[in-house]
Parts: sequence; structure tokens; C-alpha cells
Amino acid sequence: ALLPFAAVLFLIMALNVRHMFIFILMTRACLDPILEQTRIEGGAGGIGALLNLFVVVMALLLIAKWPEVLKRNRTAIAWALFLTLAALTVFYSPRPKMTLKLLLNLSTYAAVFVVPFFVVKDEKEKRFWIKVILASSFIPLAFANLGIVTRHPLFNVDERLSGAFSHPNI
Repeated sequence: ALLPFAAVLFLIMALNVRHMFIFILMTRACLDPILEQTRIEGGAGGIGALLNLFVVVMALLLIAKWPEVLKRNRTAIAWALFLTLAALTVFYSPRPKMTLKLLLNLSTYAAVFVVPFFVVKDEKEKRFWIKVILASSFIPLAFANLGIVTRHPLFNVDERLSGAFSHPNI
């Protein structure tokens, strides 16, 4: 099931990075319980890891195409230095597999940070992306409100409200 899903994601990304980023922002938060069920034994990945990989690849493609965008950004440079140091720790870690997984998670955070520098060009675009981010919270909020009203175990893990997420702390 992962291969067709990956093919569709790759097609969306190849056709339009902006649409891919909108898709990920709008769906990622509310898909957590489903993505948890697709996780491969031993924590090797799943559809969630695939989505994260697409975000990182998307950011790397944008950086390769327009490197000058980030050369002026001190925070992006700090992320690059931090990720370089984190990558070096994989070789010295007593648990390299777990360290690599953490590095990939950190790379996803950095990618989500840098992509807006490439897709937001003016004030009108900035307003559009703020609306996308706000809209992306509607489904998780609806799940949380449903959990408050129904107190159903699907939305309340160990008597704690989890909404659309796999764990209440998220």
C-alpha cells in the first residue's frame, strides 16, 4: 500500500511543490492515528515517515534550485550547522539506528522551517499561508471537541484528551 501512496505524493511534488506543502500542512496533524497503524515493526517507518521524507526532499530540491534564498538567513544557517553536528553523532552513538531516526526527525523540522522562505513571495502569499495554517487546525480541533463531548476512548487516551493525535502530549 505504501508504493501507490508514495507514487501519488511524488507526482504531486513533481507537479507543484506548493500544492504538496499545502497537502502536508492540511493533513499531517489529523492523520496521526492512521499513520501510527502503518508504522513498520521495529520503528523502521511507515506512511508518516514517508511524508516526512517527502518534506525533507522537497526542501532539499528548493535549496538546490535557489541556494541564495537561505544564504542571507541566519536561522537557516544555524539549522544547517546543527544538523551537520547531529549527523556526526550518528557515527559515535551507542545506538546509531535510533540516532539516525532522531536526525531524520530533526531534518523534517528544519525542512518545514525553510520551505516558507521559498514559497512565500509577498504579503498576499503570507496571508494565504497563514490561512492554510489556521485551516489545518480545524480537523484536530474538531476531534478534540468531539472527545470532550463524547469522552470516547478513541479521543481520550488514559482519561486524557488526545483529539486527532496518537498521544495526549502531542
